[in-house]
Amino acid sequence: MPTQNVNLSDKQARFIRQSVGGGDYRNASEVVRAALRLLELREREDKLKLQVLRRMAKDAFADIDAGKFEIVGPDGLDQFMAKIDARVRAARS
Repeated sequence: MPTQNVNLSDKQARFIRQSVGGGDYRNASEVVRAALRLLELREREDKLKLQVLRRMAKDAFADIDAGKFEIVGPDGLDQFMAKIDARVRAARS
């Protein structure tokens, strides 16, 4: 396995020492590998979330273009949100 040198902040170095000292990991390399696995996972999740948001935005703009929208003024916002909440609750049951 290739060796890499990295510069850590004092806080990061302390975290690694505590993780190894606490018995969760055998050495600093295990801590760093675990952290990198979590970073990779988060980046994959972020990409998926972005894809979903882009699709939802595309669908929403298509609905607007098709005239499928409702104008809500400040006085009707509570009622509109209650209507959406009721739809969500009904869809869950």
